[in-house]
Amino acid sequence: TIYDTNGSVLAVSISANKITASRTIINSTGDDYEGGREEYQKLIARGLSEILAVDYDELLEKLKGTGNYLEIASKIDTEVGQKVTEWKKNNNIKGIYIDSDTKRYYPNGSLASHVIGFTGKDGDGLVCGVEVALNDVLKGTAGRVITEVDALGNEVPTDEIKRIDPIDGYNVTLTIDATIQYMVEEALQDATIDFGVEEGCCCLVLDPDTGDILAMASNPGFDLNSPY
Repeated sequence: TIYDTNGSVLAVSISANKITASRTIINSTGDDYEGGREEYQKLIARGLSEILAVDYDELLEKLKGTGNYLEIASKIDTEVGQKVTEWKKNNNIKGIYIDSDTKRYYPNGSLASHVIGFTGKDGDGLVCGVEVALNDVLKGTAGRVITEVDALGNEVPTDEIKRIDPIDGYNVTLTIDATIQYMVEEALQDATIDFGVEEGCCCLVLDPDTGDILAMASNPGFDLNSPY
């Protein structure tokens, strides 16, 4: 978590879900399905495209592709993941998995956007800000499960399963004061309009006794939760 100087949350990781598929299991189940493999693939593509708001034709082509593992969606809201779980149960779907995931969330939207920066799909910081500069501090280390699988990717029953626990990253507290940051960004927005600024503008506010940066803003900014 990234905090401001007063302990207000600027960035946090929240629970999410990831939807994956096993083409091998889908194909073998589809071979026994009443309408055949293709109809079973269509059933899955139709259901998931409606719940996840993804293109039906594109998803169907991916399900028909080669290889076993297929990632369909990641970092989706847990409410959406629950809908997939219910759909899977109601339709007796096999080969679709709902796993735990996390995603980055910025409670204040665009506040201090250039200072904080944002993360990519893998959780690493991208482009700018604290998310990049302190990525190694914030990220931590992912956990792993090491086991044996057969040629089809199915787990082989064995006692030789090694689990490596994840290690949490560290929280970071900035000298930025969210209230002052907000006031500065509002002032920059007004100045941009009042003076017809075309090239953008920026402002720093420092504590004269310590040199701590209390606000650091550029205008225009961007929504951290939808940076693109």
